[in-house]
Amino acid sequence: MRDTGIVVLGVGNMLAGDDGVGVHVISRLGEPGAPALPSGTRVLDGGTLGLELLAVLHDARALVVVDAVDVGASPGTVRLLSGPEVEAALAHSMSAHQIGVADLLALAQLTEILPPLLTMVGVQPDQVGLSLELSPRVRAALPDAVEAVRRVTWAYAETLGAPASHSTGMVYHVRMWVAPASETAEPNREPDEENRHGHDRASRPDRRRGRRHA
Repeated sequence: MRDTGIVVLGVGNMLAGDDGVGVHVISRLGEPGAPALPSGTRVLDGGTLGLELLAVLHDARALVVVDAVDVGASPGTVRLLSGPEVEAALAHSMSAHQIGVADLLALAQLTEILPPLLTMVGVQPDQVGLSLELSPRVRAALPDAVEAVRRVTWAYAETLGAPASHSTGMVYHVRMWVAPASETAEPNREPDEENRHGHDRASRPDRRRGRRHA
């Protein structure tokens, strides 16, 4: 399957309640009936890894990071961050894994492999602490976060045009799957720069789950 050059990376600690929301979003994207992403999009559960994920960015042209972010909003708010906003959000890290993500992006920029297109889908947490469960308000926001990922990836696919050459880069111990070809093309949509509130359910059906390991 050809690679679009788009990477969706969900990070977080699933043992720390809402801190693991990024991983939960990745899980939702792999469920049957989840909205379709552009064919060839690489979707990764990065967990609490940091610099170990650097290899994944070598041939990426667009990166979407999904994580819990404290933006001072009400719990469950989904916000799209880009450019300096991403750096600012990570500077106020809530957990150790966010330090790792900040280091990852900094090193990628230093080594000139940071994708030119970068968006963070941030979810305002409610409860961060020892727990395997998301808080009710953050769990209710999962469809909004999934929809935000869908909109951003399709907008990036349109911006990038033709798919990039097939990627051979893999990362050890990271669960990854690649979006299959869709029967229909996604309509022209631009990323929404406004905050996402409430629980809209707009989505596209037919999502297949798989696993790949390096």
